[in-house]
Amino acid sequence: MGLRNSLSLVIAFLLVFSLFSAFSLAPAYATITGRPELYPYGGPITIQDPLTIPAGDNVSIYIGNMSISGAQIWLWISPTGGAVIEPKDRFIVGPFYLADVLGATPKLYKLSPGTPFDEEGRTYKYLVGSGWINGTMPAMVMGNFTYWIKVTDVSPGTPSIPSSDVGVSVNRLNFTASYDVHPDIVVPDQTLYASAYATPVGVLYNITEEGDLVASLVPSELYTTNGWNWTGFTVSFKATDLGLASPETTDFITVDIIENETGVTVYTEDIAQPPRIFIYIANESGILGWYINNQTTAITPPVLPSLATGNYYNVTFNYFPSNGKLSIYLNKTLVASNIPLNETGGVLNYTIKIPAVNTGYYWLKIVDNHDMLYRVWVHVHVVPFIEVSPSKGHVGDSFTVIGYNFRDLVGERVTIWFENNTMGSFVLLANFTVSADTWTVELTVPHAAGGNETVEARNKDGTTVIASTYFTVLAKLEIIPDAFSNDGSLVHVIGTGFRNDIGYTPNIDNRYIGVDPMDWDYPSSIYASEYGDINLTFIAAGFTPGLHVFSMYPGGELEPVFVLFTVTGPSPDTETILDAIDSSKSEVLNAISGLSDQLSDVESGILSALGGLSDQIEGISDQIDTAVAYLDGKLDTVIDTVNDAVDAVNDAVDTLNTVAGNL
Repeated sequence: MGLRNSLSLVIAFLLVFSLFSAFSLAPAYATITGRPELYPYGGPITIQDPLTIPAGDNVSIYIGNMSISGAQIWLWISPTGGAVIEPKDRFIVGPFYLADVLGATPKLYKLSPGTPFDEEGRTYKYLVGSGWINGTMPAMVMGNFTYWIKVTDVSPGTPSIPSSDVGVSVNRLNFTASYDVHPDIVVPDQTLYASAYATPVGVLYNITEEGDLVASLVPSELYTTNGWNWTGFTVSFKATDLGLASPETTDFITVDIIENETGVTVYTEDIAQPPRIFIYIANESGILGWYINNQTTAITPPVLPSLATGNYYNVTFNYFPSNGKLSIYLNKTLVASNIPLNETGGVLNYTIKIPAVNTGYYWLKIVDNHDMLYRVWVHVHVVPFIEVSPSKGHVGDSFTVIGYNFRDLVGERVTIWFENNTMGSFVLLANFTVSADTWTVELTVPHAAGGNETVEARNKDGTTVIASTYFTVLAKLEIIPDAFSNDGSLVHVIGTGFRNDIGYTPNIDNRYIGVDPMDWDYPSSIYASEYGDINLTFIAAGFTPGLHVFSMYPGGELEPVFVLFTVTGPSPDTETILDAIDSSKSEVLNAISGLSDQLSDVESGILSALGGLSDQIEGISDQIDTAVAYLDGKLDTVIDTVNDAVDAVNDAVDTLNTVAGNL
């Protein structure tokens, strides 16, 4: 089946392929003598030069006559055949361990080729042993052009590999045209590739699929990939749809490559197309149906699977159109649309919800984007269910029960029951006739213990449960009265919706109150009654005025329940202080009077002292005035004396000037 399948190695025994660490000798010490020989794959062992094989086919390379000092070897292809690795040479594959190649036990190698041959999208395979390397040659080559195969014992990354490390094949390879269509298995609309290698440049080809032309006048051209020349073409097209569905078996798409000028079919390949398959349907309980075949007639009973309205299921399909879409119906009722498919036409665990339909048998229909119908006969049963909104509240609060999928009960009477204690007793809340598939009824939370209580929809006489859910009853405290003074009256604390399976400790202003509800002669926790009630009393005395809190602390991680209350009037502490002040008021007043007399005496003494001080200040002032007058007179006398002295000096100067003039 084309280039890919022609590369399969027929091995009569299983080979264990293991990778292990090995060393390669340094280039300075690695040497090769002798030359590899090329033979047809599978014989005969006769030298042919050139050896002609289809491009990409297998060849047998014998190196048993060579001396190689390296521990590993690599294969190269060369258009020139020089004794060294040249710029136009290309690395094919490697390394092969020399011990494997020369060993007596055959060893299988699967290797990724080097550039540009990696673009062929193939894994190269080789069976080595006893001096032979049997396996894949490149497909990206030129037709009617000769190549040499080279063996080196140093890695391709080594720069300037010398001739001492290169063995050039004795004979050459000549490649003829080869063709390939892949992949080997396709689903509708998946991309197919028709490729040719080593074909003559300029020749035109036509491609047909099931006799229909899918590509015309495709030219064989010369390509250069990473500096490497090769001839051929690659063309892509969509795989046709054979319209298969399980339990039909796999069929084949025939693809022909035809030479345009001669009309000769140069290559034919059959590509497998598996049937569409509904693999399974499942929910959280497991797989409900495996490999469900397309059906043409309804088969009942038994029916597999049976689906419930409102429930969710996972469906898995495969081999439908590539990257296509699916829609699912229950008869004509749409379940899901535009379900995306992957490249191989599959979808894994796509979740669908069964819509509201009547109980009965239905065709579960899968329709793809090719309008291909895949049918499965299923049973659908209606599963009524109810919800509550809100889902929690206190005794006396309003809540709504919503019913869904009651279409099978339209016209019948339904009752609503509420569990009101942990012993499993229920109280009837509603009795009505179902008028539609979906309905609502507004109710009041009854007298019930706290926690998750069951709400049930039953038949008219309450003997059969149709659907159920949970409502969380919350605890609530009420204090009567919620405002009082310290008058010694009784204050009542009433609790509803408390859980009766745990104890609560009462607190006022976060101070524990010791109570003995069980008459055990010591304080203990408070437990609610069967229906979640708590009743406590305390005396209205000893409180400071203002806001206070009464709280009930449960065990574990539950939140406390509390209620606020207000105390009015003066506090007891304030009244005691005022009485004490009043009894000693006269003593305080007498003390204040005596203190006032003492302050008057002090004031008189201060004023007398201030008078004497004033007289002393006036005497000092007179003395200062006398001193100032005396100093003023003395100063005038001194100034006059100085002025007289200055005048005398001036006269002397004048006399000197006169004498000087006479001289």
